[in-house]
Amino acid sequence: MNNPALYDAVICGVGGSTQNLADGQSQTVDYTNFAAQADLLATAVDALIAPIVGGATEGEANLMGEIVSGLGMNRYLGQFLNQDSPFHTVPSQPDYAFMARSIVNLFLELDNLLADVAFPGNPLSNVVFVDGGTDLPTTMQNGSIQSPFKTITQAMGFAPFAFGGTIVICPGYYDAEGNLPLTGSKNWRFIGIDSSIPSGFVYPPTTPNPSIVIAGFATVGGVAQVNFSGTNLQILGVFECDGTGTIQFSNCKIGSINTPDEDVYLTNSYIVTLINALSLKAESTSFENTGEGYSSTTINSDTLGAWFNHCTGKTSVSFGGDPGVIHVDPWSYNVIGTIDNGSLEIEGFPIQSIIGTTEQQQLNSIVSALVALHLAVDNRTVP
Repeated sequence: MNNPALYDAVICGVGGSTQNLADGQSQTVDYTNFAAQADLLATAVDALIAPIVGGATEGEANLMGEIVSGLGMNRYLGQFLNQDSPFHTVPSQPDYAFMARSIVNLFLELDNLLADVAFPGNPLSNVVFVDGGTDLPTTMQNGSIQSPFKTITQAMGFAPFAFGGTIVICPGYYDAEGNLPLTGSKNWRFIGIDSSIPSGFVYPPTTPNPSIVIAGFATVGGVAQVNFSGTNLQILGVFECDGTGTIQFSNCKIGSINTPDEDVYLTNSYIVTLINALSLKAESTSFENTGEGYSSTTINSDTLGAWFNHCTGKTSVSFGGDPGVIHVDPWSYNVIGTIDNGSLEIEGFPIQSIIGTTEQQQLNSIVSALVALHLAVDNRTVP
């Protein structure tokens, strides 16, 4: 089908004109046959109009429907338009190819006068949709929810995205597109449509397994000043960005992250290998530092302390090949040592003394100690 919107318009025009309904009675009781004839006419018309880039506009669909409706007044499908007398009918076999030529010729002539309002609607100004399973022709894909792009590459190249935008992605495998380019100065938000987001903090953190699969992201053609936010994505390879900005992932599973000049924020995510980052803040996130392919630049004692001073919300780190798992509790710890056989030395709780001679003084001392340990908030009004 070249232009589904125009095919539909022919069906609407036929149905609105040629049935000649009166008092609930039709000229023919064979609606099945009527529908089959309507399909033949609509197919013949569609075949004569090449695919319209971006799809037919609303005005074009309305024009087609009106032409077919007017042509069908007092005329019934199954009859033949006489070539010499095109507005008369004679009992015969239908010649829809001839009828379609008349319809299309008039349509093309009047189409030049239309203002061409997009149909079924323009995409949002800075949000597009991607569905790898769409069967719409490429020429009809405009990023709207009715006509989504088939690939993420198309979406990132969307003309209004000169400075980035939001891309909403349906479940599917998009890894055949290879590493997606991060270039220039842009703000990107990638949102995968997925139902596997955990509720609240989970301990130990669960491993998300989003159904939106992407090969990776990488800077190409120079330094990228990128702010990137990803939700519900599974990145098989590396997320690599050479530039400045902020990187955020939520409910994502990522092969490796290498962003030496950017801040990284992670929530409910799973990272196989953290290669580098300017700073790192994590909540309910798991790290499994296997070192596969990155043995010379993986996490080491020189960088781990600085990164994990900011990890909160039951984040865990597991080092492949070394026994033990490092758990960072819901408040920040100061790392004071180095990795030793899979464990990490952290600054313990400061000693809290209970002071006072009266019961009220001792109670106030206990409350103050709990507040200092981030275990309570004092909302009392103390006389």
